[in-house]
Amino acid sequence: SGNVSNGHNFTQCYEDPSFTIFQYTTDDLLLAASMASTVFNVLVIFCAVKLFKRSGDTMHLFILNMTVGDLILTVFCHPNELLIRKHTFLQKVELCFHAVTVFLFEPFIDDDELKMKA
Repeated sequence: SGNVSNGHNFTQCYEDPSFTIFQYTTDDLLLAASMASTVFNVLVIFCAVKLFKRSGDTMHLFILNMTVGDLILTVFCHPNELLIRKHTFLQKVELCFHAVTVFLFEPFIDDDELKMKA
C-alpha cells in the first residue's frame, strides 16, 4: 500500500512501453475517426443548407447548428489534443498558446480561479 500512496506505480504504468504503444495507436485511430467525421459533417452542412433553402423548415437550422459545433470539435479540438501527446513541438506551441490566452484573458478571470489553475 506504500507504493500506491506515493504514485510510484501510476508513473511506472504511464511510462511502460506497451502502454505508450497502446496510447499512440488509439490516438491514431481517433485522429482517423476525427478526419472521417469532418468529411461527414461537411456533407451534412451542405445537405442542411440545401434542405433549408428548399423547405424553410427550422429543423434544418437546428441540425446545421449542431453540425457546425461538432465540426469545430473534429477540426480543432480533438486533433489538437491527440497530436499534442505525440509531438514535442506541438507541446511547446500549446504552452505558448496557453501563456498568451492567460495574458489576454487575465483581467476577466478571478484571482481565486487563477490560483486553482496554477
